[in-house]
Amino acid sequence: MFPFWPVGFLERLTTAIAFALCGICAARADAPPLNPGRVVESQVIADNPNHVLEPYTVNVHVILQIHETPILARRATEDVGALIVCQERVLSTALFLAEKGVPAVVIEGFYAEGTLTNPSPLKDFEVPRRDSKDAKWTLLGRKELAVYGVAIRYLNDFSSAIANELGKSASVAQDIEKSAGGKPSAAQKMAVENLVQEEIARVNLWRAGILPTTSFLGLQTALAVALARNTRQVQLIIGRDHWPDLIYGINRQKDIRVRLVPYRCS
Repeated sequence: MFPFWPVGFLERLTTAIAFALCGICAARADAPPLNPGRVVESQVIADNPNHVLEPYTVNVHVILQIHETPILARRATEDVGALIVCQERVLSTALFLAEKGVPAVVIEGFYAEGTLTNPSPLKDFEVPRRDSKDAKWTLLGRKELAVYGVAIRYLNDFSSAIANELGKSASVAQDIEKSAGGKPSAAQKMAVENLVQEEIARVNLWRAGILPTTSFLGLQTALAVALARNTRQVQLIIGRDHWPDLIYGINRQKDIRVRLVPYRCS
């Protein structure tokens, strides 16, 4: 119909328009950046007061964000105002650190590209929902940054599947108890016990399996980016629930040389 337009022009135009519209509700960069918290040093640094290894330490600037919950059943109860404020400050913090010489940003919520040992910055991306509030989409469009993803598709699909099931068994158990009117039958008691066990199993899987996996993938990617870029400074934007796992990750061995600098949304 429009033979004078190059192939793919309409698709690119549609993508650009949609991305611009999304930017209307994306985080703004004029919020004050987050202040750094207490630095956590790996044991080998903490035990060496002379800091002989300091020139070889990788500094990971960890921006601990509040983001939209992956658990669909809980989204209606989110504090949207706090989420938006946090995302605006995440954006400002990442840009501030980039100005200070840390342009490499590893972001939870994007699929990784390249290899595990040689990650590549993201280039092609899907346009998000128009109501997306995450700062990551604005950061992805900044030319002065090198943005890297963390997620592995299979693990991310598995995580989403478990997250979407959280709370369902507990809800069914509550319905059975209500319908029993305080006098459940043996069959109803057994059903409730089985449902509670299902819920506990999913919670265990989420808290003890999926969260730590995401934490360690984020740390691994950040360190792999530092290696690939031959730099000792890198940013990591990740959910604040991952912080304990990151501390554990740098203290598993006595010869790890990593310093975590946290920036936390309150």
